Amino acid sequence: MISSQHIYMHLLPLALLFVAMKIGLYTYDKRRTRTTKLPGSQFYLILTAVFGIILMLLTINPDNGWSDLQRITGCALLGHLIINWDGIRRSKSWIYTSELVRILVTCTVLILFINLTQKPVLLIIFLCYHLYSFIQIIRFYRPRSRF
Repeated sequence: MISSQHIYMHLLPLALLFVAMKIGLYTYDKRRTRTTKLPGSQFYLILTAVFGIILMLLTINPDNGWSDLQRITGCALLGHLIINWDGIRRSKSWIYTSELVRILVTCTVLILFINLTQKPVLLIIFLCYHLYSFIQIIRFYRPRSRF
């Protein structure tokens, strides 16, 4: 039998997305908005989507031994990833700072939650992805000087 606690944990990512839509993060007016595609963003967005799916599966898996606080933290990280994904897609100016914060917090939190030091192959894959993300953000998404 599935407990109500498991049902709530499965619905939390959807609730975060609903809140993001309600506060206006997903409003889009095609008449006023013209964005330029950031260089290298397509491959980066695909990798980020794959990482987001893995994070979602880790968060909703009832057998991974995460506490409720860890699951809520995982959902918050997933929500931050989704918001940043949309910011990159729409070439927002705040994406540089927000994505750097997301990468650093996600690395720290997931290494502690999953205990990746005991799984060196996963640790190497995880760190390679985040190192690539960090380099991509520094290289392409840094705000340009106005002068």
